[in-house]
Amino acid sequence: MLAFGLGTLPNLLAAGWIIARSGSWLHLRAMRFATAVLLAGIGVVGIGRALFGSIATMHGAFCF
Repeated sequence: MLAFGLGTLPNLLAAGWIIARSGSWLHLRAMRFATAVLLAGIGVVGIGRALFGSIATMHGAFCF
């Protein structure tokens, strides 16, 4: 558990720092729209991989 915590701590700190610094960008309508499109795309890819898993994972589990 300690090793896992130490391994994820840098990523969590970096994510918090990026979110804190991007506060002014979140007010831009285009940035919110781009974020929504990105999240929807990731969701579509995830659903596609769940439905067609044998096809999607022919080249490996993490291959898009």
